Amino acid sequence: MRRGELDVGFGWAPVPGDEFDAEPLLEEPLVALVPEQHRLANKAMVSIKDLSAEPLIVSYRSLDPDAYNEIEKLFLRAGAVMNPTCQLDNSISMINFVAMGLGCSLLPAYAQQIHQAGVLFKPLKPPNFVRTLAVIKRKNAGRLANQLFDFAVDHFRAPAAPARPDPAL
Repeated sequence: MRRGELDVGFGWAPVPGDEFDAEPLLEEPLVALVPEQHRLANKAMVSIKDLSAEPLIVSYRSLDPDAYNEIEKLFLRAGAVMNPTCQLDNSISMINFVAMGLGCSLLPAYAQQIHQAGVLFKPLKPPNFVRTLAVIKRKNAGRLANQLFDFAVDHFRAPAAPARPDPAL
């Protein structure tokens, strides 16, 4: 988008506001991936502390430095040791390496749609890191780009969670 090759796209927030308009579409918390025979396989939820010193399959820092740094911060705040033993360039490869029993991983919750024998997806106990997927457009985009941007906002934004009833009422 910065090179002017695209007017509209989808990406993870935050987005530089001086160059682009962005609207959040959905939020994706991280989930832990563990091999089926792993010591954490029977836990309903996994904490970052549970993953301390476990071999961790991660994406290359250069692919998404913001997410990598946020994951590092999760480990630091939990007093846990982040032990990245394998860096890969895509989620499917990461899931396959977990299935082979080579370690655990952390991916956005949407990765649960990729079914792979030998892998269990476990919700993370709070605190967690939540990614926000946004539709993004260049500020000086043309009419068609603006229409596509508006269409994405209207049709792909996750519905707001229903308000909880006030217990005082």
